[in-house]
Amino acid sequence: MARNEHKRQQKLLKKKQRTNQLAKLRNSRLNTSNRQIILAAAERAPWIGCYLGGDSGMRTIFAIRQTRNGVVASVFLVDLFCLGIKDAFFIKDFDMESFRGRYAEADMTTVSPEYALKLILDATAYAKNIGFEPSSETGLCKLIFGNVDPTTCTEEFVFGRNGKPTYTNGPNDSPEKQRSILDTLQKLGHGNYEFILGDAGGPQYFSDYSLNVDDEELDDESFDEDDFEDDLEDDGSVPTFDSGHTPPISIEMKSDSPS
Repeated sequence: MARNEHKRQQKLLKKKQRTNQLAKLRNSRLNTSNRQIILAAAERAPWIGCYLGGDSGMRTIFAIRQTRNGVVASVFLVDLFCLGIKDAFFIKDFDMESFRGRYAEADMTTVSPEYALKLILDATAYAKNIGFEPSSETGLCKLIFGNVDPTTCTEEFVFGRNGKPTYTNGPNDSPEKQRSILDTLQKLGHGNYEFILGDAGGPQYFSDYSLNVDDEELDDESFDEDDFEDDLEDDGSVPTFDSGHTPPISIEMKSDSPS
């Protein structure tokens, strides 16, 4: 009897787990649908602006519109040296006042929507050519650009570092993620890529994964698997980023546009 009861409890547990998984999937689809509706409306709303921050290798793009229901924004973390669109997310109630106030003393450039979208598309194409797909949310977040025509931007963007794809590990890159990226780069052949592993002792430069670094070296650091979106404040405002060796953003409002 006890054995049969144990089997029954096991079946009930599995059924509950399947039910929870289906519920999560339905909620995920619903959330995606809601965001698509919001972004479809946002693509016809007036632009507040597109803003570009960061250093030469890691840039952050904010594409922001004013809708009837508030300010919405799509945010893209762009790795120009290797991965293309490393992360992308959508903010329904974007805190524009906090955005301006918190980074008033930092360095950020106002760019045209055409410039921002062309940078996103070109970075995606570069990364795909060496084996990396953009963040899964990229397609959805790009909806905010609507009918913006990137071909009207004549800016030519340069990707890679010293002519080679160069991966720099980020603070949220787990050892498993790093190995996957390095395995992909290794397919390019010896001498055709570089990578930089940063730690407390400073960045270390390598030109070949198999010859110059041991997997144990990747396991020495502690990493957080949380997505870039999880770093947002509870009120939806933009946090102060601490991204290790390649800070994703530094901001100052400027009127001049590179395009």
